[in-house]
Amino acid sequence: MVDLAGARPPAKSTKCVYIKFMLFWICILALATYLLLETKHLKKCLRAVPWRIHIYGTRGKSGLTRRVMDLLRHNGVNALGRTSGDRALLYYPDGLTREQRRLGAPNIREYIGCVRKAGALGCRALVMECMALAPENVLQAKKILSPTHLLLTNTRPDHHEVQGRLPEDIVRALALSLGTEQKNFALKDAGGDVLRAAAARSNAHLVMPEADDVPPDAQAGLLERHLARDLSLNLPERPPDNWPAFVRTRLADGGKVLFLDLFSANDVESSRLLLHKALERMARTDAPLAAVFNTRNDRPLRTRAFVEWFAAERIFTLYVLLGSHVPYALRAMRRRGLGPAQAYAWSVPPAEALLADICRKLGPAAAVVGLGNFHGRAEALRTALNGEPA
Repeated sequence: MVDLAGARPPAKSTKCVYIKFMLFWICILALATYLLLETKHLKKCLRAVPWRIHIYGTRGKSGLTRRVMDLLRHNGVNALGRTSGDRALLYYPDGLTREQRRLGAPNIREYIGCVRKAGALGCRALVMECMALAPENVLQAKKILSPTHLLLTNTRPDHHEVQGRLPEDIVRALALSLGTEQKNFALKDAGGDVLRAAAARSNAHLVMPEADDVPPDAQAGLLERHLARDLSLNLPERPPDNWPAFVRTRLADGGKVLFLDLFSANDVESSRLLLHKALERMARTDAPLAAVFNTRNDRPLRTRAFVEWFAAERIFTLYVLLGSHVPYALRAMRRRGLGPAQAYAWSVPPAEALLADICRKLGPAAAVVGLGNFHGRAEALRTALNGEPA
């Protein structure tokens, strides 16, 4: 028998340890070199784009981004724009719009690609909708873009899971986009005092236009006017904005239904404002309303906010629930007195079947309102319900 009690494991080769040590430091050096070159190239691209406009806020970012792009094109300014609302879209200087290709999940490093593209296209301006929600990402986005102008649309409560439960928490998260090296324009919203205090602490110059006599859904135009004045640009003439409005959609069986698409509004306050504006424009005021509420299980506090609105206002006759957070939404609605006859889940995919079911319950004069979140089945429903103005 061989006595292994005193045996020792073979010592690692000194040469092998040395090679691993060298490979480690070579990788560190390569990474540091890459980051240094990337930073140098990014700064060069930033210097080539003198106007870098960052657009942030709870709602209305995509719409304001498109308005600013129209403003720049109207004045002959070569500009690249990007929105990240329902999907990431790039607005090119020649007027074309293309979806931005992604290799994986959304990442704040997409800013770097946009800055490079703007520099390569010889753009004088880059207009970026802020895609960040978490405070650390807001700071990183501001660092990458180094904006010359910030347009802060509003501070309505949403994204509680990331930015906090209290309205003050949300405003503080949005206030991280303020900067001392940029011109900051913000609407006078519910969090105006918190914004002013944050700007004072960081010595950031903040301009807050008076918006008391301007409807909430039209206040973004104030930011555009202040930006145009600061850049010495002429405002384009635009036709009256008829959105939001119900559209009339013809069904396969020959019937018609009225539809209001508020899927991209997301938060309760914006949805309520837009719904009541559309109802004021609606010719028929006796049409029963059905809410198609698309839920997300990663936005549970948003689901709860909508359920509380439904229970408090009772403006809808019927509630149809879609998405990944339906079980919770149904339980919450039952607790608030909205029973199976008023609120139910829908799992059959075709949009036509959903509309036919609503018409069976409410009659052919029903009006359907899309609420909550865009992605998922709501996207197919929006495509199916494109119609003519009612």
